This record gives sequence, structure tokens and C-alpha cells, in this order.
Amino acid sequence: MLLRKVLVIAGALSLSLMGCSDRLASPAANDTERLLLAERVLALKARVGETGRITLEQRRELDDITRDIANWQARTGRSDLSVSKPQRPSTVTTSALVTKAPTESCSACPAVKSNGGYICFLDWQGPCGAPGDIIQRVCTYACIYLGPVPIKR
Repeated sequence: MLLRKVLVIAGALSLSLMGCSDRLASPAANDTERLLLAERVLALKARVGETGRITLEQRRELDDITRDIANWQARTGRSDLSVSKPQRPSTVTTSALVTKAPTESCSACPAVKSNGGYICFLDWQGPCGAPGDIIQRVCTYACIYLGPVPIKR
């Protein structure tokens, strides 16, 4: 009877630890996973940069990466790798680049750009006016912060 109770308690304890195994992962394992996520971001940046546009397949890959980063953050409690959620403006004039020139045309938003620890992928691009109009181009980006940890290229 006592042996049965001990086995039940040991089983319950091992099941509860299995449910928390991701929280018990070593810092080295978390760093390795972070590095792999960052490498996926850099690889996507390179592919988008080659073509100058983001394809539907690459957009899905970006969605997968952002979901995996959110899961990694939830497991580790860390924020040195994070994703910003793009918010499209409610009106075209919000955050717009406005110019007035008779011959200027509105240029396309870059498909990918980086600055410091951020890599940003084009999420949405607003319309342009005709030459001579007030030209407005709004670009929104989903940005991934890779943080201060050096990334192996």
C-alpha cells in the first residue's frame, strides 16, 4: 500500500515536471534557440533583400518566425528578442511623407530595412498620388528586435 502511494506521488511529480520542462530548460538551451530564431530572421532578410519584395510564402515564414519568437518569450520570460506589431494608420495622412512637386513620383517602400538591432519587413504600403499632387506614401513594417547579443552571420 505504501509502495503504491509512493509510486503514485512519484508519477504525479514526474508528470508535473514534464509539463514544466520548457521552463526548466537551461540558459544555454534558451540562448541556442534564440540564436536559431535570429538566424532565421537574417536568412529571411537576405532572401527578401535579393528580390526587393516580400512574397506570400515569405510573409507566411515571417508569421511563423514571429509566432515562434512569442512562444520563446513566453517560455523564457526574456525580451532580448522581440517583435513589434505593425499598426496601419487609420487615415492616409497619419505618419505620411508629404511632398509637392510637379515631376516627383512616389517611390515604393523598401521591402526590408534594418537599423541597429532592428530588422523590419514591409507589412503594408499606402497609395501614391499622381505627379503634381500632394504625394503621400505610408509604409508600415513588422520589426524584429534582435537585441544586443552578437549574431553569427
